[in-house]
Amino acid sequence: MALKPYACGTMAQPFIDCAIKLKAKIDNLENIDKIIASVGEGTVHRLWEPLEEKQNPSTPYGAKFSVPYCISIGLINGSAGLNEFTDKCLKNLEVIKLASKVNYEINPNDEYPRNYTGKIKIIMKDGTIYFSSQECLRGGKRDPLSTNEVRKKFEDNLKFANVKSAEIEKLYNFIKNIFKSKNLNSLDEVNFN
Repeated sequence: MALKPYACGTMAQPFIDCAIKLKAKIDNLENIDKIIASVGEGTVHRLWEPLEEKQNPSTPYGAKFSVPYCISIGLINGSAGLNEFTDKCLKNLEVIKLASKVNYEINPNDEYPRNYTGKIKIIMKDGTIYFSSQECLRGGKRDPLSTNEVRKKFEDNLKFANVKSAEIEKLYNFIKNIFKSKNLNSLDEVNFN
C-alpha cells in the first residue's frame, strides 16, 4: 500500500522524483543534450516502447505511462499532478521537445518488480553530467509522504476539480476530525455491519 505522490503510473514516479531533484541544478533546459534513464527490462514494454509515442504521447492517459514525458514535466514544472496530464500540457512544445531527448538503457541489476526505483543521467551540451536516483517508490513504507505532501495533493486535486478554497478547507477539517466526532481513533474501530 502506498500513497502516490503523482498522477501517473507507479513505476514512472521514481523517475519524476529524480527529475525534480535535478531541476534546480539546470538553469537552462535548452542546454540539455540528452537524458538517459536506467531501467528494469520488465518496464520497457509499458513505459518506454514504442519510444516515439512515449516521447510524444497522443493522449493524457498515455502520458501517465510515459517516462520520457514524466521526466520532462518533472524538470519543467517541478510537479506531476492532474494539471500535467491534460490535453493542454500535451500540446506544450517545451515539454515534448525535452521528452524527445529522453531515452533508456537496461540495467540488469534493477530490482523491478520487487522495488520501483529511478535513476537518470542528464548530459549537458558542454559535457557536464548530472545524476539522480530514487531508491524506492515515495509514498510507501520505506519513504512515506509527509502530512504536508498529502494535504497539498488533496488540495491540488480538489482545485483541479474547481472546488473553491473555502470548500476545500471545510472538507479537510471534516476528514481530519471524522474519527474524533465518533470518539474513534482509526478505521479499525468503525463497525461497518
